[in-house]
Amino acid sequence: GQENISREEIQLIEIYCSYKGEPGIIYSSEETEYLASRLKFSLVGKFSHGLSNLNFLRNRIVKLGLKGTVNVGRLNLKHVLIHLSNEENFTRLWLRGEWMFDSFHMRVFKWSPDFDPQIESPIALVWIRLPRLPVHLFETKTLFTFAAKIGKLLRMDVLG
Repeated sequence: GQENISREEIQLIEIYCSYKGEPGIIYSSEETEYLASRLKFSLVGKFSHGLSNLNFLRNRIVKLGLKGTVNVGRLNLKHVLIHLSNEENFTRLWLRGEWMFDSFHMRVFKWSPDFDPQIESPIALVWIRLPRLPVHLFETKTLFTFAAKIGKLLRMDVLG
């Protein structure tokens, strides 16, 4: 317990664990990265006009037939966090971009540790067309290498 902590340690705790007189916790960059990595397959759903029933949304997402687990929690009146257990489900929901659940319109974007409900996410999907790419260059490894220069390739259209 705290009775075993010296006065100097208590002062250090007070110095390093308070902000404007309020208790706080300081995380190392390694701890922050680790904690954020656990949400790497998470999306934020934004309902511009709000969502009244979170259980309704959870049930509708379950009916999508996703593999693995999915957890949906409310962040505030207009935002939900959709935490998925695998990249396949994450990509499927993110690529769709917009969803309608009855009369509730939801836009999804990738969660990041810097998420702020007052600011639109700077992370966006980009669809790249290469209309004059010769067929023999339309090869998965080549296109993944090209895409890596600007981001992460999520999906390729199939020829044929």
